[in-house]
Amino acid sequence: MMHDDKTPKSNFTCHFHMANVLINPLATSSQLQNTPSHSDGIDSKTERLLRCTGVHLVQSAGILLKLPQPCIATAMVLFQRFYMMSSLRQFSIKDIGMGSLFLASKSCEEPRKVRDIINVYTYLLSSKPFKVPEYFDQAYYDQREALFIAEMQLLKRLGFQMNVALPYGLAINYLQLLEATDLVQKVWNLINDSLQSIVHCVHPPSTIASACIWIATREEKKKLPRDWWELFDVEFDDLIGTAAGIKSVYGQARDGPVGLTALENYLKSEEQLSDLEEQSGSR
Repeated sequence: MMHDDKTPKSNFTCHFHMANVLINPLATSSQLQNTPSHSDGIDSKTERLLRCTGVHLVQSAGILLKLPQPCIATAMVLFQRFYMMSSLRQFSIKDIGMGSLFLASKSCEEPRKVRDIINVYTYLLSSKPFKVPEYFDQAYYDQREALFIAEMQLLKRLGFQMNVALPYGLAINYLQLLEATDLVQKVWNLINDSLQSIVHCVHPPSTIASACIWIATREEKKKLPRDWWELFDVEFDDLIGTAAGIKSVYGQARDGPVGLTALENYLKSEEQLSDLEEQSGSR
């Protein structure tokens, strides 16, 4: 797992103060049970691997672009939200990842040039010695167009709801209230890891912050007051469910991420096989 070793400073306050005024759009139970990718014939394991690979790329690209952690986190949540509304077979995780970073950098007032985003993704996905795409090269223009299309699709399919309320600030406040500030770094890292799961599409920031604190206290064997999560209006069942979703990330890390090319070739070959079966059945 990649972690930002810097503990939260005062410059994060402005991001959380405004974001907490708004409510994150959350997925319904029916959306979770029958995602667009599942309806499009992609099994759960492949969908999980594609999502895991996509958010790893977003995270790595954000670090190379020297974006602040709240901006990277925003891009990762937008990426996960998009595939609650669209199929992984229809939209490339590379293009949506670039579009998510581009949108997040603008919404967080940390804009990055389109060319820089394309260069970073080309570097991350290059199997040969890295070569910067020429400005007038057709491959560069194709990627540039794909990024702008991804940006438009993100805005359209998410209904222009770009607000992402992150749990970092809440977690710090909760730890201060519980007199457990020695767990700040541990909880901070858990929140970073949680971005690789879909919990931010399902649960509000208060539940995610509480789940990360719950995991940290169990791993560090630190005792807190009985039923402390009730102070933050969090139900125990939601707490446990969210914690399980966060812990599942570490199982994903063992299974993936795998190569983007291999995954997308697998989807294409599966689609071609389906077409052949349909053609043979129509004869």
